[in-house]
Amino acid sequence: MAPCAPAAAPAARHCADDCGGQCARAGHDLSSLQQFLIGATTVPPALVAASEAAGIRCCRCYGSTEMPTVSQCLPEDPLQKRLNTDGRPNPGVEVRLVDDAGTDVPAGAEGEIAERGTENFLG
Repeated sequence: MAPCAPAAAPAARHCADDCGGQCARAGHDLSSLQQFLIGATTVPPALVAASEAAGIRCCRCYGSTEMPTVSQCLPEDPLQKRLNTDGRPNPGVEVRLVDDAGTDVPAGAEGEIAERGTENFLG
């Protein structure tokens, strides 16, 4: 069985650094790789664009230690969205931006991300 849609953090994507060139030179076959989900830190838009240029769909995601998958782009989202956002909240996830008192902040204001969903760790 060959992988076709793995997930990875940029620090663990050494085979995707030049969209498969390093792996091909090392004799690894990435021909089955159709798309991958990437997150865990800042994802450079250039990585998403290079992946797309190589024919591999790249979808960004966001999560935290307390809730691993808060949001993600989908493979059918436009490239511009996949380049510059971590998508929309996953089904069943509620997201708010709040101030230090836990009050919602206005759109465009800075705040802390408060999320709730089935993957949220308790404690």
